[in-house]
Amino acid sequence: MRSPPSSQVDSPSSSPVERHRVSRTPGATVHQSCEKKVRRRAVGNCGAGPRAAQQRDRILQTFADVVDAENAAAARRGLIGRFESPLDTFAAVGAVSELVSRQVRLGEPEDVLDLAPVIDRLIFGLLPDAPA
Repeated sequence: MRSPPSSQVDSPSSSPVERHRVSRTPGATVHQSCEKKVRRRAVGNCGAGPRAAQQRDRILQTFADVVDAENAAAARRGLIGRFESPLDTFAAVGAVSELVSRQVRLGEPEDVLDLAPVIDRLIFGLLPDAPA
C-alpha cells in the first residue's frame, strides 16, 4: 500500500471526498492523534528543563508503541509492510512530531491536515512493501 500520488492530494482544489480520503491515511491519523498535544507544547519544551524533556520522551515513546502495535497488526493481515525495528517506528513518530510542531509554530499550513501527504510519504518511505 502506497500513499496516493501527491498530485491528487496536494492541490488546494481537492474535493471534499479527496480530503476525506486523505484524512484516513496513516499520516492524517498521526496528525489527528497528536494535534492538540502539539499545539499545547509547541512553545519550547527544550528550554523547559529535564522534567519536561522526560515527559516529552514518555509521550513520544507511548505514541511510538501504539503506532508499532497497529503496524504489526496491519502487517499480519498483509495490509502494509512492517517497520524494520522499534527505532524505525520511533523515528517516524519523532519526525512527524517535529514537523507538525514546527509548522504549527510557523502557522503554515493553516490546517495541519494539509501536512498529511508529507507524512504519508515519510511513513511509506520507511515501510517495505507489503508481502504479496
